[in-house]
Parts: sequence; C-alpha cells; structure tokens
Amino acid sequence: MKEKVLWILLFLVVLQGCATTKKVKIVTEPSKAKVLVNHTPMGTSPLEYKFTFSDKVNVYNLEIKKEGYKPQKLVISKDYFAKNPSEVLKIKLKPLVCKFNLVSTPLEAKVYLDGHLVGKTPITVDLVFGDVLKRKVTIEKKGYLSKDLIVSYVDCLEGFLNKNISLKPLRLKVTFITQPEEAEVYLDGNFIGLSPVTKDIVFGDKLRHTAIFIKDGFNKEIVDFDLKDVEKKKKLFVVLKKLEYKFLPRLEIKYQPEEKKILYSVEVEKAYKETIETSPSVLYVERVIFERLPIIIGKIDVHKDRIIYTRIYPKVSNPDEQRRLNTIVFQIKELRDTIIYLQNMLQFPKKYELFKRQIKSLVYLQKIDKPLFENVRSLISRINSPIDVRLLSNKIKNLIQQAVAVLERVKTLDVKDFSSEIWMTTIRNPRKIRVTFSRERWVDFSPSIYENFVYFSSNRGSLRDFDIWRVNINRPSGLTKITNFPYSKDFSPSVDISTGSIMAFESLPPDALEKQIWTIKVDGTLPSQLKVGTEPDILKDKIVYVRCEKGKQQIWIMNIDGSGETLLTEDIYNSFHPRFSPDGQWIVYVSDESGNKDIWIMKTDGSHKTQLTTNPSSDIYPVWNTDGYIYFVSNRGLMWGIWRLKPVIKE
Repeated sequence: MKEKVLWILLFLVVLQGCATTKKVKIVTEPSKAKVLVNHTPMGTSPLEYKFTFSDKVNVYNLEIKKEGYKPQKLVISKDYFAKNPSEVLKIKLKPLVCKFNLVSTPLEAKVYLDGHLVGKTPITVDLVFGDVLKRKVTIEKKGYLSKDLIVSYVDCLEGFLNKNISLKPLRLKVTFITQPEEAEVYLDGNFIGLSPVTKDIVFGDKLRHTAIFIKDGFNKEIVDFDLKDVEKKKKLFVVLKKLEYKFLPRLEIKYQPEEKKILYSVEVEKAYKETIETSPSVLYVERVIFERLPIIIGKIDVHKDRIIYTRIYPKVSNPDEQRRLNTIVFQIKELRDTIIYLQNMLQFPKKYELFKRQIKSLVYLQKIDKPLFENVRSLISRINSPIDVRLLSNKIKNLIQQAVAVLERVKTLDVKDFSSEIWMTTIRNPRKIRVTFSRERWVDFSPSIYENFVYFSSNRGSLRDFDIWRVNINRPSGLTKITNFPYSKDFSPSVDISTGSIMAFESLPPDALEKQIWTIKVDGTLPSQLKVGTEPDILKDKIVYVRCEKGKQQIWIMNIDGSGETLLTEDIYNSFHPRFSPDGQWIVYVSDESGNKDIWIMKTDGSHKTQLTTNPSSDIYPVWNTDGYIYFVSNRGLMWGIWRLKPVIKE
C-alpha cells in the first residue's frame, strides 16, 4: 500500500514538471467585450483565465469581439508570457470602419451623416462605428423628397457597402388664387382651369415654374415661382391689374432729304396662265436702298405712292469688328463678280473667248471657296465654241446656284451686329425719309402703312420683348405702343386698308410653342387670339396667313373671327408671304415650286395659280398696291433692293 502511494506522488511530481500554468486577467478597451478561447466563449471582459501549457496543449487562440468594433485575434503560446510576464493582458479594440459608396439618381444630391453635411453624390464616406452601432445617412436634393438610410455595423462587417438611391420628385398641391376670380390659369403653357384652382405640381429637376393669369379687361400677369415660394403656404395669390396702355414720350422725326434714286418699273403684258417675266434681262430696277454693306430688306409695305421699308445698320465698335465686316464685304464682292461672270456667259455665248481669258480675274475666289473655283475653271476649260456654252448651260446654272448659296452663307451676320429703322420713300419723288430712330439700340422692322400711320414691330422699352408700335409720318407726334403683352413677341402687323380700324399680327406668347394669329383694334383695344399661324394679311372680313403642313409652309385663308379655315396651297412646295390684291380677288405670294423663290398669284379660292417672275435671284415680300403694281424685294444684281412689275391678267 505504501509503495502505491509513493508511485502516485512520483507521478504527480513528474506531471508538474512537464506542465506550465499562467493565470492572467484579460482586460479590454472598451470593456464588456466577448472573450473566446479556442472558439469557446468564456464571458465578457474583464475576466481571469488560467492558461495551462503542456506537450499536448501549447497554443491558445484568443478572440475578442464587441459590437461596433473590429474583432481582435491573438495567438497565445508559452513564449508569449515569457516576453510579456505581466499578469494583466490588455487588449485595445479598434472601431469598425466601413467604406460607404453612395450614388443617387439624380446626382449632385447633398449627403448628411448624422446631421452633418459631408458632400454630394456620388460620394464615398468612411462610417466609423465603435460605441455607435448605427449611423444615419440623409440624402437631400432640392425639388425631391429626402431619404434617410440607417446603416448598422452589421451591414459593414466586410469593410465596404455600396448603395444606389433613387429620389422621388417632390409633388405639392398648390392653389392658384386671383383677385378678381375666374381668371384663366396656365401652368407651364397648359390650361389648368379658372381661379381659384388647385393643381399637383411636380418639381424634381424643374425647380421653376411659370403661371400665367388671363382675364378680359385685365393685364396678363406672368409669375415665375420656385419651390420656396409655395412650399409653406402651398398657394399663389395674384392681384390682376386693369388693362391700361402706356405711351412713350414724344419722339421727333427729322426729315433728311437724300440723294434721289430713280425707281424703274416695267409693264409686261402677257396672257393669263403664262409666266409674266420672260427673261432676267427684261426687268431693271435701280436699288432703292444703298448701304456700305450688302443688306437684306425685310418685309415692305406700299400704300398709294408711299413705300415703307426697313434699313439695317451694322454696329462697328472697334477696329477688329471693322476688319471682320470689311472681309465679309470683300468676299461678297468676289462672289458677286463670279455670279455676274457666269450669267454674262449664258447671255453672250459668242464671247466665250473673252470669258476664258477673264477666268484669271477670279483668282481670289479660291480663297473663299476652292471647290467652287475649281468647278468654274474646269467648266471653262471645256468651252471652245458658242455651242459648248449652250450644251453646258445647265451646268453653268448649277454653278450660279452654288455661288449664290456660298454668297448667302457669307452674308449671314449675327443680330447683335445690327440695329434697324423704318424708312420711307415715295414713288413719284424717291426721297428717303427716316420714320423711326433706333439710336443703334433697337430693332424696328416689319412695317405696315395705312394713310398717315406706320405700324411696326420693335423691341423698344424691353430688348427681349417685341411689341407693335405706331407712328404718324406726317405729324411727328411720337410713338404709340399698340400691344403690351409682357414677355410676348409680336410681329408682322397688317392693317385692313378697307377700313384702317383693325389689324392682324402674329404673336408668340411665353406660354405658347407656336406663333399665333391675333387681331386687335388700331387703338390697342379688343385683342383676339385666332389660330396658329404666321404672316397674316387682313382685308375686309378675310385673313390670309401661313402655317406649316407636313413640313412645308402653306397658305391658308379664314374669316376674321377665325372660322372657315381653308387650305389654299396643298402641295410639296413652300408657299409664303401672302398679300391680298386691293380688290380682294387675288393673292400674291412667294413659292419655291420652280426651285427658286419667285412671285406667284392665285385667286382667293386657291385656283388660277400663275408664276410672275423667273429670275434666278430670290424674289420675296410682294405687295399689291392700289396703282396695279406688285412691289417686291429681290437680290437681283446681287444686292437687295425693291422692285416692281405690273401684271396684266386676261380673264
């Protein structure tokens, strides 16, 4: 028995000599972290643990976990305590950090982290957790509903998180109220009802909206508002003002006699249904207007012996601008010479040898348009007899058209380069008289004349708006504004020459996508909106005008109240610039049916269409005067001017 006890004691001694025990206190920062030894939970820190090392157990895996912190792992061996003899094992945990990648639709939304602005989307934000287990992310953009995201540390255990957030546009019910009530309310160009009226408004990217209030007898009110204007009260209140017409102070008109210019004309008597003009050389008219620069004359009007037109002035403010305009003038001169050269070749084919020698004079053309120059030179090299000229006449005409196209491109200048004024000349005494003074600021154009009054469109008083104005040409008693619609653009006035009491004009209100035909009394009262269209001409109880059909400009006619619309020119060509004959039986207009802009006439029912001019130049803006002549604008001679002819139609 004693031997057995001795053997047990000896075994314990041996065993103690082979095993090592280390008792330590595990402390974490922060505390109350879960402690796992060899994946077995031992409790929360701080706690004491006895590490026993033997031949069988020589390593312990220690793992510290706490919500919001990055897990900490340690490998504890016998050597660990040899290097760290302390009986307290201190472990500091690091807060969990997550890369949060945030994208929003739409972009550029503001991002707030726990109430603090951190940037705009797309953005990458470091979310630091630690003792804070959840972070609040708010996405805001003006015009959209904000969105809150609660991001937990559990979502970010992998160290990154990607989110794509779609924001919904903000919708507000807004009530539109006017004083007086029952005004027409238009929101962004769409009629929504009579005030008071409530409408759901969607903001989103469209932060600003436009409301228009219209009521008979009151000025049209246009209100631009954004989200902050209606977000709190959710209503828009407008007081309408009674309709009043404002007049500008008197503007004196000084008559300035100028060098006389003779206006030639020709009467061509041809039978009905034939082309009136037989060749480009039949007509010759000296220019009514001559400026330093080639200019384009816009719409003209003729009443009895008076011709009203627009004169355009270039604004030259510095030497660079002057050089630019001089270069344009030089290029235009070269192109004009080229066109005249080709036209003369067609007219005088027997002098072909002279034209072959003159090709050297067009050397500067290659600097303007080298392909055109090469085409002209190639064609000239093929001409060795008058017969060749006739055989190549179509090619020569094509080159003329190419040169005209280049000329039109070169002559295109910016509107800011010009101001314009209304001028007048008389048929019997072609003295030029200035009717309006733009003072290099305003654009006065599109005149219409009746007796002693000239009506025209101008941006006076508001450079962005165009209104219809009136001036007395015999008694310089100042200017009168006829239309006064805010933010509208009113053009092309046409006075009824049978009464002189009413006019038609085209208008583009701010809430409209297309121009509209309106009528108004010449004293500015009783404005009436009719139909979509442009270029109206009014006579008695009819209005002729232009509207696009299937991508082409076509001529329509309707009653003065907008009823009885009838399409007169239903074809594949463009027809525009219509004007009534004085007796109201015919309409003169412009058509490109021949491949060129020429003057045509037709009955008011659309029948008996007849082409009057055939010149390869552009003939536009015809007016049929009471003297029987048709006056029109043309670039014959390669400079814009006013021409006239007198058709004799055999019934």
